[in-house]
Amino acid sequence: MVLLWLWLGLAFPAGASRHWPSECMNDVHEPNGTRSRAAPVGAQGVSGRLCEGDADWYVAELGRGRYRLTLDGSPGVRLALFAPRRRRPLLGLRPGARRWLRVRTPGRYRFVVRGDAASGAYRFQWARQ
Repeated sequence: MVLLWLWLGLAFPAGASRHWPSECMNDVHEPNGTRSRAAPVGAQGVSGRLCEGDADWYVAELGRGRYRLTLDGSPGVRLALFAPRRRRPLLGLRPGARRWLRVRTPGRYRFVVRGDAASGAYRFQWARQ
């Protein structure tokens, strides 16, 4: 316990804080850093910002049909989409990617956005066709 206190005291001296950009501190979807804390999102998409060491999980209700998926954002951003009750990704996207998804099993689809240390803003959109 003393070693932990000492380490924290050295890593974060009194009055110091992690210097994250203000847009990282004002993320309306947080806390959504784990699958179990996935933030619900609307019917067409979500925008966010990844900061160092961050992962953003979301959940969206998708009905049967065909969807056009689009990911725009910083080069280091990656997205993985998971079907209901599945642990393995159904598909992955990189910025600039446009993919089609045919949903045969309606339900709660989860997706995670991750990035490298220098990653930034992203926008993930889906449109039912």
